[in-house]
Amino acid sequence: MTKRDRVQAVLKARKPDYSPVSFWHHFPPEQATGQAAVEAHVEHLEKFDLDFLKVMNDHEYPRGSIGVVQSVADLRKIKAVSGDEGELAGQLEVLRQLRKRLGNDILTTTTVFNAWAVLRKLVAPLDRRHGPPKLKDAEDARDQAITRLLKEDRSAVKAALEAIGASLAAFAGACLTAGAAGVFLSVRREWVNTPENGEGSYDEMVRSTDLQILTAAASAPFNLLHVCG
Repeated sequence: MTKRDRVQAVLKARKPDYSPVSFWHHFPPEQATGQAAVEAHVEHLEKFDLDFLKVMNDHEYPRGSIGVVQSVADLRKIKAVSGDEGELAGQLEVLRQLRKRLGNDILTTTTVFNAWAVLRKLVAPLDRRHGPPKLKDAEDARDQAITRLLKEDRSAVKAALEAIGASLAAFAGACLTAGAAGVFLSVRREWVNTPENGEGSYDEMVRSTDLQILTAAASAPFNLLHVCG
């Protein structure tokens, strides 16, 4: 089997010659964008003879003139964008170059962080460092900031999430056009449904935006859902 055949066999509930394998990690900041990112992905793929490639996305969501979201007024400045501007355009170019390098045999799925994860980044200053995730009983200033905004104006938070979700849906479609075989949608429910925010917060404010992103990528042959926590 080719690598593509091997993955597609599993997706169609057929037995492959062996189980397709892949893994990924955040490359250092100097390999997060541009040609350096392309080379890092290709080297990773070839070094470990992976069957499919999960394309990392360390390109930031466009902040525009907002900077750091600190108030309800800042939330109201968040509007839907076309999904191909700012650093998002950099991710699309990485996908285009990878498709040229890899051809059609390697299925690629590209990372899309959901609307809550994006808002969680927007309430803090830009930080391109990556460390191990905090999975249990860990307080984070970003979560505390969103909880405060929810208490001040829950409808404003929801509207901001909906605008971000629409932008990410457009971005997901642009990723497919650029050459990705699907999206890798990253979702973390436990960031949302905290005792302070309310158990139904994910269903109330985030679920529809996740479905909007998945709908935008529904025609793709290789979508993955990453449910962390």
